[in-house]
Amino acid sequence: MIESRWLSPWLATHPRLVLGDRSFRFGVSDGELFSEYWKVTATAGRPELVIAGNRTGHFFHATMHEREEYWHLKISLPSGVIERPWRPPDVIPPGVRRLVQLVLPIEAVRHSRPRRSQRVVWYPVPPNSGTWVEFTILHTPSPPAIANADLLDSVSLADGTAVVVIARHAPAEPGSFTIPAEDPDEARRLLRQPGIAMLVHGVHPDGCIWFLQLESALRDTSTMSPTGDEQVYGRITPFLERVEAQLLAVPPAGQFMDVSPIQGEIMTWYARTRSLFSAVRVLLGAGYPEEAVILARSIFETSLQLEYLAAANETDRAALVLGEVSRATAAFRQLDEQRRLERPDAEQDADVDRHLDERVRMIQRAQRRFGVPRLRRFPGDHALARRFGHMGSYFGSRLASEMTHGGHLAQASRRSGRDGELKVVHRSDDLRQTAGVGTLAAEAALHAQRATAEIMAWDAKDVEALIQECAELDGAFEDAANRDRQHPSRQAT
Repeated sequence: MIESRWLSPWLATHPRLVLGDRSFRFGVSDGELFSEYWKVTATAGRPELVIAGNRTGHFFHATMHEREEYWHLKISLPSGVIERPWRPPDVIPPGVRRLVQLVLPIEAVRHSRPRRSQRVVWYPVPPNSGTWVEFTILHTPSPPAIANADLLDSVSLADGTAVVVIARHAPAEPGSFTIPAEDPDEARRLLRQPGIAMLVHGVHPDGCIWFLQLESALRDTSTMSPTGDEQVYGRITPFLERVEAQLLAVPPAGQFMDVSPIQGEIMTWYARTRSLFSAVRVLLGAGYPEEAVILARSIFETSLQLEYLAAANETDRAALVLGEVSRATAAFRQLDEQRRLERPDAEQDADVDRHLDERVRMIQRAQRRFGVPRLRRFPGDHALARRFGHMGSYFGSRLASEMTHGGHLAQASRRSGRDGELKVVHRSDDLRQTAGVGTLAAEAALHAQRATAEIMAWDAKDVEALIQECAELDGAFEDAANRDRQHPSRQAT
């Protein structure tokens, strides 16, 4: 008889499945979000057990022979397959062995409803981040008495023994722990990709092999793609990494170059777009696409100016750059004059005057050197975007910025609700937002590099291929978004 003193609400409302089948599936869900689900399968004819995840694949294959010295296992990981002898775990009276333990933090419950979800036993989600779901897979001659967990189901092995899966909510591991990794940078890269999970594994003292599922961030149901296009949107992360590598390669960071004063100013503008793009990528990876769009708009505006400079002749280029430096100097002086009215400081006032006066003299010297009769101003962003065919990015950056800075609209984008309920959102792992902001920033940064390379006579041979790939990705994301909008679940709401 199976007894349980840990009677959860789930146990009272979920009838037992028929025990003794050859396979079954289990996972964690709150009814709207779902974890990866796991499938336990007993092979026919031999006492073997295979554990697979619907996103992870066949990652654990244990063979339990009659003679313990022949026990062995295979663990399939991204780095390769581990195949080795397996010391049978210690026996817990009466004859039970803990084979595998799967630990799922609440962050792992983040996916849309998977296919064949009706065939999965869904265990209730943890109540908070301080609690994990702990699945334990037991090897036993007969179903054991379970006193502190819920029995999910069992499978029968060819030798007449059984594998039982139990589950419970358990306190999260306190403190921090170190995960040994052959390539820590690769591990971090994988965890930044939307929809990618990582299984960290180890061995308990009793020989039980444990797996901890790590994922990047919690996702709201409304951010999911109901048509299953997560893999389409997930292409954005590796693409942004390649774009960043291209930006940092031309020119190499930290390299000294002989440049004129005008080229030096242009270089600082381009260097700023590189730094801003790296910051955009970090924000997107952390789940802050709305904050990232603030920086993406700055990249876009600077890229328009660099494209305009690339199309100008040497004299007009100098007049535009010096005109922008003059405008910025005048704006800073005006702001400092307001500061002096409120908080005068004689020493600081003198330092500011000395710095700004030197900037004005520098502009005047450069005017004479480059034969610039009159300083010029850049056209507005709207005019530049129209000239270079970037109106889609122009309106996209403006609308996205309005949703971030625009008062009521900015606040409305931070919450979601239905049926009279309201939920305020701190972070977002919305793949559509991430893809949209990512392609906006990438396209602008690549255009900035292409324009700067033309001005400075650099060889940026790979930039054109990345610009083309960015356009193709943008089209794929737009098609996926259209499928989302046409999906019945979207139309119903």
